[in-house]
Amino acid sequence: MIQVKEAIKIAENYLQETLPGFSSGNMMLEEIEYSEPFQSWLVTFSSDTNGVSTREPTALASMLGFRRFMKIVQVRAADGELIAIKNKAA
Repeated sequence: MIQVKEAIKIAENYLQETLPGFSSGNMMLEEIEYSEPFQSWLVTFSSDTNGVSTREPTALASMLGFRRFMKIVQVRAADGELIAIKNKAA
């Protein structure tokens, strides 16, 4: 079973490979959780950009000056394989 620090690094690498725009936007680690039912690590990162959309920010986001997007990376604990990358609801 992979340990927490390894799960974080694996999740970060998956994001950099699959969504380079997301990882280039001041990416930060937000949460790490072990899911017993799924036998996997759930690693949540945030970024200034979602890595996909080129939409203009909303008026409120523009006034506040920032907006963070969240991604949850699910990594299988047994072998470090990617299970899923999902958007986290705000």
